[in-house]
Amino acid sequence: QVNPKWNIPYGSLALINTARGDTAGAVNIANEGLKAIPDDVQLLQSLAVAYESGKDYPKAIATYERVLQQKPDNAIAANNLASLLVDQRGDPESLKRAMELAAPFEKSGHPALVDTLGWAYYKSGENDKALALLKKVVEKAPKVPVFQYHLGMAYHKTGDIKSAKSYLAKAVETNADFPGADEARQTLASLR
Repeated sequence: QVNPKWNIPYGSLALINTARGDTAGAVNIANEGLKAIPDDVQLLQSLAVAYESGKDYPKAIATYERVLQQKPDNAIAANNLASLLVDQRGDPESLKRAMELAAPFEKSGHPALVDTLGWAYYKSGENDKALALLKKVVEKAPKVPVFQYHLGMAYHKTGDIKSAKSYLAKAVETNADFPGADEARQTLASLR
């Protein structure tokens, strides 16, 4: 109320609502902020996160695209968009776009960014490139279940059943909920 053109309060309220599971509230607050500050990148990201949290993937994808129109070098938006394109769409055009978005991450020191590119390679059938990147990711962040899952699936695709079982077992041992957790469990069960 004191400063309706300040994006931080809107963004913070949207993220709080997202964390509480109130996706509709988060979307409403972010949109309210965007009425006051059109095309604000932080508010668009808060809106995209809210849509993603609510599993409204088409709107999340469209909103991340809006972020990148405003700020093409936004690594978080590029990473999140690439992940959604790979995991929620997976068609050749979406995979191509995901790989374009994630290509700059190859030399990144951040495991999540490198993982996105590795997973895009895996989904695109470029398993050698995927394995090389996903191995590095797991070396840097060995306790992240989704990274273990991605590497396990890449090993599975090459026919290295022993390695696939090992990494898939690590991925599911904590019962963590991550995109692909069901596939990890099913694939692991089929290998026993």
